[in-house]
Amino acid sequence: MKTSSLEPIRYLTPKEMEAIHKSALEILERTGMWIDHLRALEYLRQSGCHVDMDRRRVKFPPEVVEAAVARMRRNFQDPNRWPKRTSVRYSQVRFDSQPLRVHEDFTVSAGGFCCFIWDREGQRRYATMKDVRESLKLADRLDQIAYTGLPCSAQEVPVHLRPVVMAAELVKDRSSPPTWIGTRSSILNWVSGVSCASAMCGAAPMPRQPHSVRPRSSAHRPKACTLRRAPCR
Repeated sequence: MKTSSLEPIRYLTPKEMEAIHKSALEILERTGMWIDHLRALEYLRQSGCHVDMDRRRVKFPPEVVEAAVARMRRNFQDPNRWPKRTSVRYSQVRFDSQPLRVHEDFTVSAGGFCCFIWDREGQRRYATMKDVRESLKLADRLDQIAYTGLPCSAQEVPVHLRPVVMAAELVKDRSSPPTWIGTRSSILNWVSGVSCASAMCGAAPMPRQPHSVRPRSSAHRPKACTLRRAPCR
């Protein structure tokens, strides 16, 4: 495939994107955000934002926002920027400017943990445990899926139990490695969930190379797990 002829998919025109940007500036300046974190409020105040410490309300002057955007763009142009990429569901998010091309490390994960599904009857509704199991079965049968995540999450499961119960479903009879994508805290939550799921399913954990983490360096990468399944009761 000739990458020189590729063009990015664009859903919005530059004029439409600029309209969204200007509207966002107006909302941030006039309405602002409610942030219930004293250290964050103090940091934003020192950065030039208008902070009401009593109401926990922050308003962002346009010049502060534009300066942050400009700083981000400069960072992307820094050849020494690190990390240069992080794993996501389909490929890699890259943190530098590159010519448009097809990357060889393209992968597909079925993850999403969506609350809703659009079913075959054309109805948008809450996902159920049956949907979870059917979607995992479908993802596991597709050779194009490199890593199996949770396409949806069963909304009838209580919120405080949902991560563990969904982890248990994910590790049952999967031929591709289960995957969790997120921050260090969410990775730790996932590991805890997998441990509980292992106990629920009678599975023996096996260490595997990590698939989706956001470490500071290779020495800080937590091990992801796949599970050797035993019969669940």
